Amino acid sequence: MNFLPIFLVSLLAAVGNTLYVAGQKQAASVNNPIATNFFTLLVATACTGLAYPFFTRPETLPLIKQNANWILLSGFGLFIVYIGFNIMYTKFGPQIYPVYAVLSIVLVAFVLAVLIFHEPFNLYHAASIFFAALTVIFFAIAHAQAGKN
Repeated sequence: MNFLPIFLVSLLAAVGNTLYVAGQKQAASVNNPIATNFFTLLVATACTGLAYPFFTRPETLPLIKQNANWILLSGFGLFIVYIGFNIMYTKFGPQIYPVYAVLSIVLVAFVLAVLIFHEPFNLYHAASIFFAALTVIFFAIAHAQAGKN
């Protein structure tokens, strides 16, 4: 499998995430994280609404109905992400992102993908998760040495 498309789509998501983190960090003065998230969601919904016609296919609506439970689960998950990110970035700042990233790697790439969805998993996948976990260990050491614990 060609890795370039995976890299480019991941880069696109990472750029969007960077913009989101910047907004969350700078919105720290808003004393209500739900308000920040609500208006962030309105902007994202408007952008999604503008993009929607470019991605619609004839089978879209039946598939939405067929997958309503997964869509509800995904929406609830996004709500939790919004709350978690807002607290994470306003209380601790973006420098703690590696902790979140590694926890996401373990939860998504291993627990969800391998244990629940039974996707392939090999020694290289295991090594990547191991080294990601080392990232958190090194981050914790750096954080402690900087006196920010």
